[in-house]
Amino acid sequence: MILGFNHFSFTVRNVTKSVEHYEKNLGFSLISLADRPAEYVYAVTGMNTGMKIAYLEGYGVVIELIEYFNSDSPKVLSKSSNIGSGHLCLNVDDIYGIVKNLKEKGVKFLGEPVCIPAGTNKGGYVVYSLDPDEIVNEFIQAPKI
Repeated sequence: MILGFNHFSFTVRNVTKSVEHYEKNLGFSLISLADRPAEYVYAVTGMNTGMKIAYLEGYGVVIELIEYFNSDSPKVLSKSSNIGSGHLCLNVDDIYGIVKNLKEKGVKFLGEPVCIPAGTNKGGYVVYSLDPDEIVNEFIQAPKI
């Protein structure tokens, strides 16, 4: 029986740099940061490498950021249209203010806020930005009622 949601995860190049982004730019709080030995990682994933894992919480969710050690895996373009690609979406109350603030902190955006034309958020606004590994961070401002 499934009891509930635990976390979602992204693999990152440098967990320290990613934690800094999610804490300082997006307001998440670090819960834990710890290494996992190669034997454990192999037993769980079948990969013969260690890893460092950070757990952060904020806005009612937990995110896990994983850095694999000695990985020969190439960086995968986390383009939104790639099968298996994921992103983090946060609700905001002032999308233009968020964009201005994050741009001042050096965060790269893929465009400017646009009005949502259909669906559950119709009439609201949406914009995409990128984290240090070019993982998409989405921001949605709900429509005015």
